[in-house]
Amino acid sequence: MLLDHVPREDSVVEAKLRAGGAVLLGKLATHEFAFGGPSFDLPFPPARNPWNIDHFTGGSSSGSGAAVAAGLTRMAMGSDTGGSIRGPAFYCGVVGLKPTYGRVSRRGVFPLSYTLDHCGPLACTVEDAALTMQVIAGHDPQDPGSADVPAGDFTQDLGKDLSGLKIAYPRAFFATSAGITDEVIDSLDAAAQEVTRLGASVEEITLPDFEIFNSCGRVIIAAESYAIHEEELLTRPRSTTAVTPIQRMMVWRDSVGRRPGTGIRLRRELSTLLNGEVLETHDAMITANGLSGRPHASTRSILRWRRR
Repeated sequence: MLLDHVPREDSVVEAKLRAGGAVLLGKLATHEFAFGGPSFDLPFPPARNPWNIDHFTGGSSSGSGAAVAAGLTRMAMGSDTGGSIRGPAFYCGVVGLKPTYGRVSRRGVFPLSYTLDHCGPLACTVEDAALTMQVIAGHDPQDPGSADVPAGDFTQDLGKDLSGLKIAYPRAFFATSAGITDEVIDSLDAAAQEVTRLGASVEEITLPDFEIFNSCGRVIIAAESYAIHEEELLTRPRSTTAVTPIQRMMVWRDSVGRRPGTGIRLRRELSTLLNGEVLETHDAMITANGLSGRPHASTRSILRWRRR
């Protein structure tokens, strides 16, 4: 749809990187509008995983994950609404950081979901990610979602060990998720053991059903993405890849996706639970990315939660 579109100005992140001394090499592949994919009906092929070109890169920041993993660049920017930085980082074996909401300006980035969109780096190392954040973080008064708080020093704790940190591990949250494999659980257990070896204390905690979180995010993303693309979907539905408008957005046209209030309220409840009952007493939480739930269970799962 925007193949021939040339923006009139740079995004805030691009301008900050350039001003900070970065050498900008070019643009990388992504799923169309950061939704769906991989799509084989685009004018260019999807990104391939450099560890095995027959394997998926994760999405939607697919080219960024592939380029960093292949050593073509030390850092590439990505966007994350429901895992689009963390997914490619997980699949390609690199560092991916989804910053705190409002920490990095999204001005100049085409939106998918105003409530959940983030900008952040994929990098070779944690240090490279921290150095990137040092340049791109900060308040942007022209981004309504930008937080007017000091950015802080992202490099000050580099090189420190984990002594004294208390880490939450919701093992059952993943172990009971539909479609989970023993390999994933074993890798999470190994990560928990490694964190303990490095000096942190790990405590198993209990969270609500994974599908509740997954469904909440799906309802919000579907509703907001449909609102953003509604005119094009109704007047030019064939101008995007088939997977984006038809299989992902149009299904929400006359459904709960047009009424995101329930998802927004549930998101507040879930975030309050995590912030108040988990992160209030723990420094961090071990989680996994790349999991996905049943796409048509969203409404049922939210209603089940609301009845509790």
